[in-house]
Amino acid sequence: KNGNLEFTSEDDPKTGRGGNHGLEGLTIDRVNRILYAMLQAATIQDGGDERDTSRYTRLLAWNVSDSSVRPPLIGEWVVPLPLSDKDNTQECSEIHFVKPGIFLALSRDGDGHGGDDNNTKYKQADLFSIVGATDIHGTKYDDPANPIASDGDLKSGITPATYVSFVDFVEENGLERFGLHNDDPADETLIDAKWESLTLAPCFDSEYPDDFFLFTAADNDYLTKNGMSLGESYDADINVDNQFLLFEFDDCDKHHTLSLSTVVSGEFATMTSNFQQAQAEGLCLRYPENLPLHREINYETAVNMLLRATAMSTSVPFAWGFVDKPPEGQVLLLFLPTQSPFPNDGLRFQEQEVKFTMSAGNNRELEVHEVKFGFVPGGQDSNAWRCRRRYRLIKGGNPSLVLVHYTQGPQAQIVPSMMNHPVRNYPLRIVNEPSVYVAGEKMGQKVYPAGGPMQSSAPAMQQPGMPMNFSQQQAMVAQQNTNIELLDQRRREQEQRVRAQASAAGGAAGRPPRPEDDDSGDEIDHISTRTLALNRYKRNHDMMNEVFKFAAY
Repeated sequence: KNGNLEFTSEDDPKTGRGGNHGLEGLTIDRVNRILYAMLQAATIQDGGDERDTSRYTRLLAWNVSDSSVRPPLIGEWVVPLPLSDKDNTQECSEIHFVKPGIFLALSRDGDGHGGDDNNTKYKQADLFSIVGATDIHGTKYDDPANPIASDGDLKSGITPATYVSFVDFVEENGLERFGLHNDDPADETLIDAKWESLTLAPCFDSEYPDDFFLFTAADNDYLTKNGMSLGESYDADINVDNQFLLFEFDDCDKHHTLSLSTVVSGEFATMTSNFQQAQAEGLCLRYPENLPLHREINYETAVNMLLRATAMSTSVPFAWGFVDKPPEGQVLLLFLPTQSPFPNDGLRFQEQEVKFTMSAGNNRELEVHEVKFGFVPGGQDSNAWRCRRRYRLIKGGNPSLVLVHYTQGPQAQIVPSMMNHPVRNYPLRIVNEPSVYVAGEKMGQKVYPAGGPMQSSAPAMQQPGMPMNFSQQQAMVAQQNTNIELLDQRRREQEQRVRAQASAAGGAAGRPPRPEDDDSGDEIDHISTRTLALNRYKRNHDMMNEVFKFAAY
């Protein structure tokens, strides 16, 4: 100010966050490594200087997957906060990531124990979705001279997030169950004013697999009659205890929050640690067939393939799998929500990925990402020659479907310091996660192998007519090889027992009698040559079937 450094969190600046109204909400998508932060209320230029115009706040997202670079801003959306009966904004104290595009928001007034009034009207953990909302980052709204709202009204052309009520902390019956109350008297059982945190955790109850715990805690703001700060005692003229509440609820599909439609769709179970670990390891949802190699894919071809993929994805579940060291010409179809980073593909690139968009006709818009000078670390490649292009229809298709093409590009020498720097840990594990529908009425539904989830130690097999992805083929062959080895071992043990019996009985020397070709007995004790042959035939038949089965795409 006036050429001097001045810092204060309380006074309103001319633009930017309001006084004491900064990035109050902070959460992370641990799977995709995206950090989200949300302002407590609108910026000054967007109406944040008055409570009755500060409704439209901003949610921002940064990609924090690479600790070696400054995290880039990858998204910004407008979130409409709830209003009181006097049209004052119920400001947001915390947010929590639920799943891509879905968040919890802790919005409240300032009343309750330790607040301005004992009678609180609004303290809730609500839900909001940015699916379909306008991403304003990198637009004119980065400039404070172009506010997103004026006098409390959102500018036309901006689609805000969808915000719906969810868990009410001050519902009368609920407060009684906690032993708390609202309004007078102002005693230790009056609900606190400042609720500042919340988180979710699965119940891990086999009888109620879709149930979750919601934890929330209040901040007592150091309000005590017998306090100590910076070595000096103080008296705030009131004692306010910290309070913690715990709610249990089933999937959101059974609540009145159905206005979020299929973006919630009862799939809170995807928040379990196993699901998150799968994505953290670099797994992604892939179209289950191995697509033919393509030397080149032009923009028109990419658009046509994505349009066919949009129609097909409603009826074909996608399979979990790794993308690892893809060869030249490989084509992949992935389900990748718009704010998700690209999965680890075992390659290292020596330049930054570039992005551009182009018209694809018929009101369609194609987004293209291209990165060059890639190589496989560890000496497999002598030059950085690999190029990766990925395409998605951000208009006129399903923007979560991404077509990926690996091809040969211009070559460059590999930077010595990067040559042997690994990008992932090996060996990659066998994939047993069930397939998932990614679009249509079945979106979010899982497809388990016959017998139900996790009921067999054998690798998951797909539905009849569904081709296997590469990881499933590997698991199948490994399982069948193990079965054949066990059968061979059991047959040898059977022959040894026959020899021992013949020797003990003084039988004739020579080759022992061949076991009967009869599968009716206990398989552990009676392994027939026919059983062994059938297993070998099945293994070889399935392997050759995958070799020759290339569906047209």
